[in-house]
Amino acid sequence: MNLKLVRLRPALLLMAILSGILVSSLPALAAEQVVLKYRVLRESLAVKDLSTFAQTGTLSMKLRVYLALAQQDPKRIRQNLTAPVKVNYLILDRVLNSPVGNIVLALLP
Repeated sequence: MNLKLVRLRPALLLMAILSGILVSSLPALAAEQVVLKYRVLRESLAVKDLSTFAQTGTLSMKLRVYLALAQQDPKRIRQNLTAPVKVNYLILDRVLNSPVGNIVLALLP
């Protein structure tokens, strides 16, 4: 497997999950906080901070620090956050909120 792809895989998975949260059309089920996990980094961040960044490009101080620690390009992350993702929300909810889904989410790097 390409080394560059292996290094980007966790970040892409994180962005896919976050994109699914951000584009959700079910506000009653929306989270107020998300947990960012990247290598040893594991911190909570307000969905509002991610949403503001995705919509306007304005980084909160907390998000700016996290992206710097993860050595991620804010422009690239913003592109990933605003890219459309086709997902069946019912299936995603059932899978991620199952015992197996909780274990898988806990094991993500």
